Amino acid sequence: MALLLIQVMLQKVERAGLRMSAAVPKEELTDLKEKAMLYDENHAVMKVSHRSSIQQRLWDLFRLETVEQRLPYTY
Repeated sequence: MALLLIQVMLQKVERAGLRMSAAVPKEELTDLKEKAMLYDENHAVMKVSHRSSIQQRLWDLFRLETVEQRLPYTY
């Protein structure tokens, strides 16, 4: 199933006109990290780390903002 998902992702990347090897999307998306934004001792918000330009293009292509919105929001 994972191999099928990777192939679908690669086709979507290619159709979007992004030129990159098969390993690049996986590596770039793997480098994204979840960060806790601490506002005070009782309030934290989870966000995805700063993204490179390649990561941002993949983020937009795969609409990953929907995933970020589903992160545990506050603590």
